[in-house]
Amino acid sequence: MRRGSCLAARCGAHANVRRRGHLGVGANRAGRWRVPAKRVKNAGAKLLLDFHYSDTWADPGRQTTPAAWTNLGFDSLARVVEAYTAHVIAQLKHEGTLPDIVQVGNEIDHGMLWPVGAIGVVGADTLLEWEHFTGLIKAGIRGVRDALAPNDSVRIMLHYSGGGNLAGTRWFFDHMSRYGVPYDLIGLSYYPWWHGTLGDLRANLAATADRYGVDLMVVETAYPWRAGGWEGFANTAAMTWPISRAGQATFLHDVRTAVVATPHEHAAGVVWWYPEAIPVPGLYVWAGGSLALFDSTGNALPALDAMR
Repeated sequence: MRRGSCLAARCGAHANVRRRGHLGVGANRAGRWRVPAKRVKNAGAKLLLDFHYSDTWADPGRQTTPAAWTNLGFDSLARVVEAYTAHVIAQLKHEGTLPDIVQVGNEIDHGMLWPVGAIGVVGADTLLEWEHFTGLIKAGIRGVRDALAPNDSVRIMLHYSGGGNLAGTRWFFDHMSRYGVPYDLIGLSYYPWWHGTLGDLRANLAATADRYGVDLMVVETAYPWRAGGWEGFANTAAMTWPISRAGQATFLHDVRTAVVATPHEHAAGVVWWYPEAIPVPGLYVWAGGSLALFDSTGNALPALDAMR
């Protein structure tokens, strides 16, 4: 885990996120994750491990299969996903850093490991697509469980991006139920410029908790504390909080409050995406650092207190 996120743990945050791509590729080599995972655990935080199953970031518009796996058909791809996942979990367990939550895929609204595991948009999806996609998810879940002993406790999360999209969330998780995908947690993303109002999020959390009876987490969220870097996002109509340090803190407080209000005690938490994304000369930083929980010199912003 990046150092900034472990500082967040000392400031009161209770979970940190690790993200992984393919085992044999550069920055995603397994050995690079051992020390950071220990750092998270030593900080007293929970560890959430997110498998992207890609050589780069995965999101609703990009689920690129790792180069080493690109020529595999469905059966072979499912086997390698299971084996790779089990290998990573076994390594982390050996190091004493078993994740508390494992996320099988990142923002997998339209599948993962494209094209084999791709899903068409609503109305253009097919039965074969769902069979392949859910088969790959099940392979990842089997991989997690292959590496566990009976007394190990690891929760499985599935991540749909549309935190304010009730119809889309239902479409996705109804298919998970139909195809018998076993999971423990639902993760949603909530960026107001993409996912609507806070009321949309509240409505989706309530309806989803009622329908599926599992815990829910806003597993990605962010909001700007200053101008510069975020202005090109699609729709600012739902960005009703001030663009300021105080406005960012109020946003996080309001999102946390919405999640805590999830019915039937199914609230599982909130995770801020890339909290340590401060500008570094010569390097690209998401949104120019305007969505971080630290200012440009690395000092914690007031929103970090909302993690307490």
